[in-house]
Amino acid sequence: MAGASRDSNSVISVRRLLLGALIAGVACTDQRLITPPPVVSLAVSPDSTIVLLGDSVFLQAVARDQSGHAFIGAPTAWSTSNPAVATVSGTGVAKGLTLGRDTITAASGALTATGVLDVVPRPAIGFSTDSVGFSATASGPNPAPDTVGVTNAGGGSFAGLAVGTIGYGPGASGWLSATLTRTTAPDTLVLTAQTGSLGAGTYSATVPVTAVNATNSPHTVKVTFTLN
Repeated sequence: MAGASRDSNSVISVRRLLLGALIAGVACTDQRLITPPPVVSLAVSPDSTIVLLGDSVFLQAVARDQSGHAFIGAPTAWSTSNPAVATVSGTGVAKGLTLGRDTITAASGALTATGVLDVVPRPAIGFSTDSVGFSATASGPNPAPDTVGVTNAGGGSFAGLAVGTIGYGPGASGWLSATLTRTTAPDTLVLTAQTGSLGAGTYSATVPVTAVNATNSPHTVKVTFTLN
């Protein structure tokens, strides 16, 4: 019985050794499979981009092996050719500091790649004119409507273009209407003055135009109405 017990223990030990060898072999195989292939080319993505002043953009270093397969995550060092225009972090986040163009470089091993970054102004509301004047005869017909061109005087784009509440100077209110046809630039601001029951004199108003993301929102047009 003692001999049988020793034989049984020997079989168990052999099985354990075989199982351990099998696990080690699988581990070694897995390790070989996840070893990244040699990188033969590197590119910055996107290779050309626009960022608004003060904003940031995420850049990626895209590596490719000899088969052309792309993968992301290779150790990369980032640098900028003009740190006064933009900075770039160790993770590829570039931030626009001043208006201009910068070249961002990614380096991985012996490989380098570059991308172009243009820093542009933030959106701003622009008018073809900042003031409009109407004239008419008291108790007479209304003057013809006048228009003001509305544009984006900065970079990027804005939305939500709208006319705010008209502000009136002393003497009278409600004699002016202002409308836009779109919520994005370019557009046309249509101004209409009505004589109504206004007496002779000069009246004034300010028309605010607002837009989401515009740095100068609200931007105003000054309007005068002279009745003889």
